[in-house]
Formats: sequence, structure tokens, C-alpha cells
Amino acid sequence: MKLFHSLNPVALSVGLGLGTLGLALASGCSSSSSPAAAGDSGPAPSGGDAGAGLVPPTSSGSKTTSTTATNFALHTLQLGDTDRMGTTNANAWAAYGFNLDGKATTTTSTDVCTLQTGAPMSVQIDGNGLTAGGCVSESDCEGVDNSFGENILPLVLTVAGSNLDSTLNTSINSGAFTVMLDIVGLTDSPTQTNTGITGQLFAGAKFAGMPTWTTADNWPVVGGALLKGGTVASGSTIQFPDSYVVNGTWVSGAPIATLTLSLSIGGEMLQLNVHQATLTFDHTMPGHAANGTIAGVITTSELVSSLMAIAGHISTSLCNGGTFQSIAQQIEQASDIMSDGSNGPGKECDAISIGLGFTADQIAVPTTVAAATPPQPNPCNPADAGATD
Repeated sequence: MKLFHSLNPVALSVGLGLGTLGLALASGCSSSSSPAAAGDSGPAPSGGDAGAGLVPPTSSGSKTTSTTATNFALHTLQLGDTDRMGTTNANAWAAYGFNLDGKATTTTSTDVCTLQTGAPMSVQIDGNGLTAGGCVSESDCEGVDNSFGENILPLVLTVAGSNLDSTLNTSINSGAFTVMLDIVGLTDSPTQTNTGITGQLFAGAKFAGMPTWTTADNWPVVGGALLKGGTVASGSTIQFPDSYVVNGTWVSGAPIATLTLSLSIGGEMLQLNVHQATLTFDHTMPGHAANGTIAGVITTSELVSSLMAIAGHISTSLCNGGTFQSIAQQIEQASDIMSDGSNGPGKECDAISIGLGFTADQIAVPTTVAAATPPQPNPCNPADAGATD
């Protein structure tokens, strides 16, 4: 735990709120000297081994002839305190994400954005493979950007303990929430290599009963911003029009400018805008998505604003401006990259890289939209009658 040594109990209540995650996803980037070309400040180019922190290269295969729609529901989620086998590892975060800025950052790197006031140089350390539970060697995770896992997750774990991933996955398996990737064009071949794959993302509302994680499950979709219209048939606003498959690994395609996702905290939805987002998973077994990764950057000011909007639902003590500001400052000090995914000297870091792991199983293509949940009264606003902590 490098950044949050001196957190007070009030600040830690924010981490506790994350234990009620209702829907989540995002992923990562930090920065430093480039593993291929020192001084490169742009997003990491595609190419090479995906295990080396790079997104699998664009497929050279032909356009898929499959028109099959496969709907994968997120079955497990790794925030970074366990590896992909489920073993607790404080450094597992280093294996989640991609080298989005094309650099392998250390505490001595100088070709990076300026850390915010008070932040230790350790904030800009990338995943290096030596201490990450999911890496075979250092090169496997070289340059992985995930300041969320490295610097913010310890804050959450201070309250939730070292079994946060287990708690979240128990919630997912009980049907509390999921995330669905509805993809057209996949085949059952474990070595499929094709272009022309399309897809979209849906948020899954509470499932009625216990999910079986088979095509018998028709999981209702959360409406609102995740749908173009009022029905599932109208599609999601989050589309993957140019995704592809390389030797069985599906890639969402060009980075998504903004991937809006939500966390349910204290019964209120925390909006997360993940910029320059990339999603991948291995489809080497029919009906299953393994080794999933969600990566991108979260603009620091947007994260702070989103938290401020729901702070009172976590604890009314956070209605105090000074109390919340102390938390906001610590979040700001985790900034390690720029909000456009670039990284270079001369500007202050204004975003936080994030990388998550997941697995998913095939269920039925969704057909229903869950009823909208009315917003709760804001406990920080005296005008809201009936406001509660």
C-alpha cells in the first residue's frame, strides 16, 4: 500500500461502498520509458505477443461468415487482489490491463506526465511481471498500466479485506448483476482468426432467481444510457463495430472513446467514464470467455465528481466539504496518465489507468429491459424529504 498510508476511517468508508458493486468495468494505463522505443508518448501500437502488455494485433484473417449471435455474461470479476486462478495476491493487479501508452514506467522515468502535488513517484510504476501472480516472466507484463489496481484498490482492501474479489463474485453468482457482451460472428474454432466481428455491451440488472450460466438464462438488461432506444432490439449505445479475433482471442477493436459503466454504491449509481477503452477475451472453448481484460483510463476530475454526487449515500459524514476533499485529494494523487491515453512530459497527469480481469459464460441473447429504479433522495440535500444515510 503505497499511496494511502494515512487514510482516516471516514475516507475508508468510500472503499467499503465499493463492496456493493452492482456493475463495473474499466482498465488501465500508467507510464514511463518505452519498452520498444524510449520516449514514445503515444498509445501503445498493436502487435506482438498480447502477454507482453500489448493488445493483440489486428487480425489478418478473412471476414467472418458466421452470423451467430453469442451473448456472454460476466461470471467472475478480478479487481486486482486475486490472480486469474482466484488466489489472493497483493500484486495481481500488475497482470491486468495493457501497455496503452507504449512505456514501461519506473520511479525514475522522466518521459511521462507530471504527477499531482503530493503524489509519490511510486504511483507511476507499471506492472512488471516479477510480482504479478498471472505473469510467467517479467516480459509477460512489461509496461502494464493499472494505477487503479496499484494505488486505489489498496484503499478498498483496507476496509473490505483481502477477499474483495470473492465477495463480488459471490454477488455475481447470486444474480445481483452482470455485464453482457453480445457478439456476432464467432465460431466454435479455438483458433479462429477473422475480421468483421461485431458486438455490443449491455448491463445486466438483477436476475430473477439463481442463474445457471447456460443459454436457459435470459438476463434482463438495464435501460437508460446503455440502450439506443427503449428496447433491447434497438441496441446498446456501446458498440464494437470493428472487433476481430486472432487465434481465438477476441478484441473489441479500435479504442472506444468513452465506455460508460456504472457502480451501484449505497443503492445509487456511480457513473464511470472509461476513455480509450479496450476489451479482450480468449474464446478457445465454445460457450466460454476466458482471460478477459478491460483496460482504459478514467479522467480523475470525472471520477471525483461522480463520487461527490453520491457521497451522502455512503455516509452523511461525507456531506462535509472538507472531509470529502481529503478523499478527493488522495484520488487525484493516483493520476498517472493523460485522459486521451497519451503520456509525455510537460503536462500534469489528469487521469487514472485501470485494468480488470474477467471470465464470462454464454447465456441467452437478452430480450427484456428491467424497470427503471427511481433515484434515492440525496442525504446531503435538506430539500430532499425522507433522505436517509
